[in-house]
Amino acid sequence: PLFRSAGLTSRSVAIVVAHLYGKWIEMGPIVAFAKKHKLILIEDCAQAFCGFDYLGHPDALLSFFSFGAIKHATGFGGGIGIIRNAELLKKMRHRQAAYPLFSKWLFFKRLLRYLGVASTLNSPSVNFCVRRLLGLFNVDHKKY
Repeated sequence: PLFRSAGLTSRSVAIVVAHLYGKWIEMGPIVAFAKKHKLILIEDCAQAFCGFDYLGHPDALLSFFSFGAIKHATGFGGGIGIIRNAELLKKMRHRQAAYPLFSKWLFFKRLLRYLGVASTLNSPSVNFCVRRLLGLFNVDHKKY
């Protein structure tokens, strides 16, 4: 099994599910487990955004997607939060309104840094070295 009741305590309030490397976890058993134990279900979908076909499991209270510079669907920062409780959404919007705005200059600096990193990582010599390093550990880069 992916998880066990033995890890639960009287202080347990939530399960956080992280979908990693672009792969979605089968949510059925996790949803059933959360309902059985009256736990809040939170999805971390930061590494598995695949467009707007899937915006998190409908039984998850919160589903979060991020668009950082290293994500395949990048926005050089920021994200989407799907909040399925009106009262919680109201509280979160109130807090967000107090956040400082992201300046255009800071965004531009972040964009330049990302372009520098991306061009370095996409260079043939770096790519060759990474493939050789993976080969030393018997990792087939074509599988991933």
